[in-house]
Amino acid sequence: MINKEKMLKELEEKFGCTDVDVYDDMVSVSYGFNNFEVQFGSELSINTMSLLADDLEKVGQIISAIGKYIKGEDDNE
Repeated sequence: MINKEKMLKELEEKFGCTDVDVYDDMVSVSYGFNNFEVQFGSELSINTMSLLADDLEKVGQIISAIGKYIKGEDDNE
């Protein structure tokens, strides 16, 4: 189970993401002009609506942070 509150706090503090919706099988993120979804189940699926080339590295870091919570690795802190 995703620690929703902890993930939302990290995304806001570390990346400034305040427009994040968490569902049973998906996390939807709007970061500046970037909009994407991380769907999870047996595999991760990334759906992008719009991404700016200048923000790709930061978007990758956000997706990695979300993946950490999906895999349950957030308890190491």
